[in-house]
Amino acid sequence: MEILQFSLDPGSLSLYFYIAYQYSQDPNRVKYKTKNTQILLLEAIIADRVDYVSAMLQHGIVFNTEHFESLYDETFRCEDCKAKDCRSMHAIHHRCDSFICNLIWCTCLDDCKKCNKKASKNDHSKHCVRHAGHIIAVGFDQRVDVCLQARYLCQKLLNFNQIDATDTIEEDKEQVYFDLLAWALLGNKVKLATVFWFKCKNQLLTAIMASSILKSMSSNVESTKDKKLYGELMEHSKLFENRVIEMQNTLYEKRESDTMDLMEIEDEIFGMKVSPMVLAFENKMMDVIGHPCIQRRLNRIWYNYDPADSPFSCSDIPNKFSLPASGAAAKWTDWIKNVLRLNGSLWMEQALVSPLMIFAVHYLFVLAVIVWFSAFVLTDLDLIGSVWDIGIYEWLLYIWLIADFFEEMIVPLIIRLQYKRSKHTKWFKLKRYIFNVWKVLTLLSYLIILSAVCLRIENSSSNHRITLRLYSLGLFTMYMRFLQCMIVHSYFGPKIIMIGEMLVELIKFVWIFIVFMMCTGVLYHANMYPSHYDMWSQKSETYWRIWKIISLPYWQLYGELFLDELQGVNNDNNTCTFVEADWESNPDIERCVEYDWVVLLIAALYMLFTNLLLVNLIIALFTYRFEEVQQNSDRLWKFWRYSIITEFRRRYPVPLNLPFLPLKIVKILRRRNVKLNCCKKKKVQCSSHTVKDKTENSGGKRRQILDRIQPLQTLCANRFLYSPVKDTLHKH
Repeated sequence: MEILQFSLDPGSLSLYFYIAYQYSQDPNRVKYKTKNTQILLLEAIIADRVDYVSAMLQHGIVFNTEHFESLYDETFRCEDCKAKDCRSMHAIHHRCDSFICNLIWCTCLDDCKKCNKKASKNDHSKHCVRHAGHIIAVGFDQRVDVCLQARYLCQKLLNFNQIDATDTIEEDKEQVYFDLLAWALLGNKVKLATVFWFKCKNQLLTAIMASSILKSMSSNVESTKDKKLYGELMEHSKLFENRVIEMQNTLYEKRESDTMDLMEIEDEIFGMKVSPMVLAFENKMMDVIGHPCIQRRLNRIWYNYDPADSPFSCSDIPNKFSLPASGAAAKWTDWIKNVLRLNGSLWMEQALVSPLMIFAVHYLFVLAVIVWFSAFVLTDLDLIGSVWDIGIYEWLLYIWLIADFFEEMIVPLIIRLQYKRSKHTKWFKLKRYIFNVWKVLTLLSYLIILSAVCLRIENSSSNHRITLRLYSLGLFTMYMRFLQCMIVHSYFGPKIIMIGEMLVELIKFVWIFIVFMMCTGVLYHANMYPSHYDMWSQKSETYWRIWKIISLPYWQLYGELFLDELQGVNNDNNTCTFVEADWESNPDIERCVEYDWVVLLIAALYMLFTNLLLVNLIIALFTYRFEEVQQNSDRLWKFWRYSIITEFRRRYPVPLNLPFLPLKIVKILRRRNVKLNCCKKKKVQCSSHTVKDKTENSGGKRRQILDRIQPLQTLCANRFLYSPVKDTLHKH
């Protein structure tokens, strides 16, 4: 056994495994479990021998953390590769973060064994970044911690800011399995990832994170058009997602209360502290969010008052774990009974400050504001001489907008200021904001109405018409924002989502229409009004010829033929002139049409393509999209319902937030001070101002639930360890 590390190769792996297994069964030869068996475990992992790896881990053989560098040297190699046009995992990691990728991957020209202390200090060109850094630091024993860099890469793949992951307790034996899992995920080792995942703690959250990491990697693969690798990663991601759903089924059946609480318990994996419910929503795992255990948990939050996270709570101590919401109301009929005090005064108090009540009051005010806004635009939008000329409807509108702006923009900004750094990257938050149509509508309404207010303050008669248009457009955005309240309803919610999906398809398809319209419009104008060089009138933008070019083909999409205008029949109505000096000097006089039979031919071909081909094509696309959304309507509705519930869980109804705003700001600032003082007293490192004192967390309710449900999680994960991969993958 002493010569194991010098003679081991894939051909002799079975023999040495048999010998090592016999030694591991003999209690008198425990010492052989340390060195030689660890080397054997390393070689089995490199050779992807899942049966050997699983057997050795089950018999107590622990992976030596000093072997991680050798593991990455042997498996994460891409000789002389710049990762620009690479079809391996190297290109995926490089697109995610090139700096971290260079610290993980070996791209040496020669064997990595030459990248050691005996290498020449002046011969760095043939070595990769990782090993060259070690050679430069010869004598100082500075090595790249590949496990730490792998955790950082996982954080990048999940759009987290780089969080310090060096404060992990080294004595924690489970940490080595998380590092092995990170290696298996980054290398897309399907079977080995299952073995290492089983050995990790909190397998439910770990599986969600593994599925999210693989999905993020697949999105980077898709940009290289390598469909085979994309399919493998998505298949691996779906495998972990199905495991999550199976675990949810079993845990919810055995321990429903603890399972519902588990969905909101934050735990730290790869340096990221997050809860299963939040992580699943951020990575669009709709089946996980739509599971009954999460939906039932959301109902408890929605219909009941929870002092741990309610905006009406006066506590300023940061909560490590939200206490379970009361089960007093499980559906909307129970909530109505509580509001009407049919179940007692205690439940009535809970219902009156529940998120659903906040939601209802908020949108009742939104409806009232829309009525005030409509009345203002219809009857009271005149030129004003002073502030006293502003009507009551306009004042009410401005008060509500100020309160809404504080709740939507200022308060979230103040909350972010209590952290030293944000949890997610700025680019991720920007994308999440841009692709949230309700956030965009909110911001758009602010900008439009602010522009209208500025013009109204100017009080110019020349800009009065523009002011009216801006206020009208602002009113339109307010009506569209009101549709958000319908998402929580099981009937209207899928319909609103369906409208959004159809709108996306229409926006994509409209570019084809624009090409046809511009082409036909230019051909019309060139043959109907030859040599018309005055395209951009200096008198007003309303006389620009571009509107003439677009209008005819656009209205023809809806069946308007305009044959009289195309043939010049309207020339006899004395509404136009052939005299060039007249229509050039006075844009109000329209130029007469010069008839050409080619125009009718162009119109015939255009109507043929657009009305018979393009219109029917987009109808077919709408039909296909409708059926697709209809099949997934329940999953989509539950997914977006989560965002509404979590939003109104910690906010005030507008404009009733104005009296509570100072209290909320003071509460946020005091909570920040509590966290800072706690960090100083404990003398522990803080990441995003979250105290990482494991001793304190282990004695809390969060740790008690985790410890109580961990054996059941392990039992559930054990089924997947011995089940065929393909059967598990295609079960759902």
